Amino acid sequence: MAGLYIHIPFCKTKCPYCDFVSGPFPPEVQETYLRAILEEMATMSQMPGVSSLCFDTLYVGGGTPTVLPVRDLVSILERSLEAFSWSSTSPEISIEANPGSVTKKGLRELRAVGVNRLSLGVQSLSPRGLKVLGRSHTVSDALFAYRHAREAEFPIVSLDLIYGLPGQDVKEWQETLEGAISLGPEHISCYELTVEGDTPLKEAVLKGEVTLPGEDTILEITDLTEELLTERGYRQYEISNFAIPGKECRHNINYWKNGAYLGLGCSAVSFLPPDREGNTRDLFDYIELVKDGGRAIDDHEVLDPEARFRESVTLALRLTRGISLPEFSERWGYDPIRYYGDTLKALLEKEMLALEGQRLFLTKRGRRLANMVLSELV
Repeated sequence: MAGLYIHIPFCKTKCPYCDFVSGPFPPEVQETYLRAILEEMATMSQMPGVSSLCFDTLYVGGGTPTVLPVRDLVSILERSLEAFSWSSTSPEISIEANPGSVTKKGLRELRAVGVNRLSLGVQSLSPRGLKVLGRSHTVSDALFAYRHAREAEFPIVSLDLIYGLPGQDVKEWQETLEGAISLGPEHISCYELTVEGDTPLKEAVLKGEVTLPGEDTILEITDLTEELLTERGYRQYEISNFAIPGKECRHNINYWKNGAYLGLGCSAVSFLPPDREGNTRDLFDYIELVKDGGRAIDDHEVLDPEARFRESVTLALRLTRGISLPEFSERWGYDPIRYYGDTLKALLEKEMLALEGQRLFLTKRGRRLANMVLSELV
């Protein structure tokens, strides 16, 4: 099984914390870009390493895909379902959307073409929080968008939330989280705000114009998040992701299991084992390269079996169920316990990792320091 990702880099405005390839562009640029997406799709669908794949999930992300006219999104979806082989008549089809960029009519049209998972970038249910994040929507917009999604009968609605905002305390986060839970989404993603690359947020932090919450506050928020969502029936299946059992995101699970996936659009990455390829991040370069040759790759590497094993370990440990040692040994020919030796022993002794039977996984403490722990195993 494989996943298909399509990157739509358009947004109403650029958020000050965002490091993704995205931003506001005029309609004529959007139209040219979408033609390039369809050209790349036609080229890739005929590639030997792609034409033999059976796809199970389709994810349209960004950016904010729903800033596009619905007819354009429908066209992309229909062409995707025609161009590739699919595992069933009901693949998981996800679209990211921001409150304020969707309408009741538009959501119904997306649902009618087969979209069965909507990911709403709510981020905060606090007016102050939305202002700090530079979001273009209001709390009311978020509530209306959620209601319209329910009226359109999406089987799965996921809410994206961000914590650790400048000036945020535990109480403000708890109000957002409880507000989100009360709506009854099948899936909730909770991400800590991070200072990325060359962003206005990073500049503001360096200048001392904003101050992020301290480590103790972040730990308290993280504990509260896991406890509250678990109490309300959500299962934490990955460090930042919680779902009603059976409603997990299949597309992302494929990433964490290091499965094959094809990425279309600027900045999109494909992993067609053992090859990983990345498209150019520049939107205009992408358009020109696709126009000239049907592809826009500017990065390529071939992973040997050992590199794929190490990468698979670090990705799978993000999942709360961790890894099955016998399965990994059989799949890759490496025994994780022997391979990592003293490094793994030290992480077990520090209670960053735990070993129960034949399953290795991050502990609660390990999840709090996941980046550090996984960097030891890369």
